Formats: sequence, C-alpha cells, structure tokens
Amino acid sequence: MYNLTEDRCETDDRAAQDPERVRAMADQWQRWARRVQVIYDGPSSGTAGTNAQDPDSPVITGRALTINANVVRQSTTGVIVAQGGREQGYAVHLLNGRLAFDVRVDGEVTRIIGDASMPESFRFQAELNEKEMVLSVDGRQLARGQSPGLIPVQPKDPRSIGRDELSAAGDYLSPNPLQGQVTEVSIEATMP
Repeated sequence: MYNLTEDRCETDDRAAQDPERVRAMADQWQRWARRVQVIYDGPSSGTAGTNAQDPDSPVITGRALTINANVVRQSTTGVIVAQGGREQGYAVHLLNGRLAFDVRVDGEVTRIIGDASMPESFRFQAELNEKEMVLSVDGRQLARGQSPGLIPVQPKDPRSIGRDELSAAGDYLSPNPLQGQVTEVSIEATMP
C-alpha cells in the first residue's frame, strides 16, 4: 500500500503500518471479484456449474488428447470441460443441445459439432491428434474434422469442469456454465 501523492515511485510500502486498512481493502476487492465472477465460491465436487478448477491440470503441450466424461444435462448450452483460454486450449461444450469440441491454437478456434441434440444423460469422447478431431457419444461417432494441430504451448488457464472459469478456451463467452452434472472426467495426453 503506497501513498501516491507523496511516493509516486512506490518505494515506501505502508501496508505494515495500517494492516486494518489493508484487510478492509482486500475484503472489498474479494467482494467485487466474486460479484463479477473473477472468483467463484461454489463447491468443488466436480458438479457442473461449480468451481472445479484443477491446479494439477494435465500437460497438453504437443500431445494427442483423449477426453472422456459422463454428463447429465439440465441445460442445452454450457461448458462440460475446458482447459486453456484465448490463446491455446480446448473445450467440450453443449451449443443449443448439440455437443461441440473446440480446439484453440494461437488464438484461432477449430470446431467440430454433432448434428443432433444430446440426450439428458450421455458419455462422450473427444479426440485430438495431429491430423484430426473426433467426437463420439456412447461409442457412436458424431463428428470428425481436420485438426488445427496439437496445442503448441501449455495453456495458462487450468482445467475447469462445468464452466470455463477464466478466459474462453472455445468460441463462447466465459464462464458459460452448464446446468447439470459432469462426472468421471479423464484426460489422456500422450506424445505422438
């Protein structure tokens, strides 16, 4: 904490001299951050619509990906699982009831999407390799398309389940929460 009127170069930190004021300012910032959903305080059980950020997100740089999860949906739009943000990453999400798989490489999104609405309960598999992207539900292939390539840089944003907490990995607005449950999420990242 600095007195910018007297110390424009911020050389004299006055936080230790007024800890109550620092706590009050931090509390105000926390309340604002929660209100605008920079911080989300939901339970972290893996239920959709909660803050299920994973600090141990898998390393996905230059690796083929296989993403699986069980979904019980109550909405037709929302993120199931995402890792990354506006530069690099992937997201599996519902878009007007249809399952979509977005891969973002160097800021550009490549999407494949199923042509039918998803049932209320399903298990999906999304695959990314150097040549193609494949999206399957309950063992049946829904969509296949050309890959933009493997994700070249480890995304800054960690894995999120049931919403995309920070910046959008896919072509949607964050946090894009899914109403429902996402369970048994697995992500395999293998060297080609």
